[in-house]
This record gives sequence, C-alpha cells and structure tokens, in this order.
Amino acid sequence: MKRVICTILALIMCTTFCIPASAASLDDRIFQQPIEKTMQEINFSSMSIGELNAFIHSIAVGAPTNSSRGNALSLAWIAAAEIAAKAGYPCAGAVVKASANGDDYIESNGLLANTIKTTDAFSNWKVDLGDYIVFEKSDSSDLFYAIHNADIGISGNSSGARARITDTFDFVFETDMEDLFSTLVNDWGWLSQNLGALTAIRVQVDITL
Repeated sequence: MKRVICTILALIMCTTFCIPASAASLDDRIFQQPIEKTMQEINFSSMSIGELNAFIHSIAVGAPTNSSRGNALSLAWIAAAEIAAKAGYPCAGAVVKASANGDDYIESNGLLANTIKTTDAFSNWKVDLGDYIVFEKSDSSDLFYAIHNADIGISGNSSGARARITDTFDFVFETDMEDLFSTLVNDWGWLSQNLGALTAIRVQVDITL
C-alpha cells in the first residue's frame, strides 16, 4: 500500500509553519557519523516543536556536503517524525522514524496495536474477520497516515490467538495537496524535495485477541 507521505508532511507543516526557526548552522561533521550516534548525542524526544523545527531549518540553510547529505536528510525526517508525534500523531511519527532509520517497523501489542484496538475498523473486523482492514481519517487520523489500508489475518489458537496486520510503508505524492504545498515554502518545501532520505519499509503489528 503506497503511503501518502506528503500528507504527513502537510500536517507537520500546518503545525510548525508559524513557529520561528533559528538560523544557527550545524557542524557538517555531525552528519558524517552514523545516525545512531547522532541520535544519542541529540535527544530529539526532549526537544520542543520549535527546537525541532529549528534543527530542520539549520540543515536546510547549512547545506551539508554531498558526502553527508543522506544522513542530514534522514535526521531531518527523524526530527519531522518527532514533530508529528508531539502534534498528536504518534503512530505516524513512529513509522516515519523507522523509515528514516531504514528499519522495518515490527511490534507486538505496542503503540500501533493499542491505538488499533480503539477503532471502529478493528471492532468491525472482529465481526467479519476479513483479510484486510482500512483505517479512515474519521476513525483514526493517526492510523490513516501511518498504515491506512493493510492486510490482516489470524494466527495461533483459541487460547493464544493474535491478529497480524502487515503493510508496506512507501511514498507517493498526492495531487490533492497541491494547493497547500504551493503556499507552504522554504524549509519544509526543501525537505519534501528530498524524499530519498526515507526508505520503503515493512510494517507488522501483532495484536493479542
């Protein structure tokens, strides 16, 4: 299932567009080390939305060298994912962060599972037991941005049955966002043009029934 990554970006932009960003430059050397090391040095979860926005802005104006540009863009998307989580979209933020790290998102009874269990879509699926599940924005906008339309099946037995939801998180632009993007420019426009910092990943969510 192709994900509407620009829609996630749009909701982040709507949250941060009015937040002034610092123009402080970053040492290019920070982007030449492994992402995991940089994430240890920069605690994104402790940063405010304004600080995260400033971090992305500093990457945009800093123009990292070609050798470190991939890491810089991935770190910018990790910051964007943290903004999404802080703006009320923790599931979408978690999946985008995994994509920026190049890791499949696999969980059992975790963040996505707990959110899924609260939806009408999941309640209806437990009655019909179909082989796919669709999360509409009206049911859960967070799951709509994170997985939306996914495969689902049952494994185990009556004493330990579980539902397994699987999806592929990859990227495509939606033309119905065109007007919004034409008005939201500068740093976020720059970021949206560099989708190579994200990786198509597998999403797997197990839910104990």
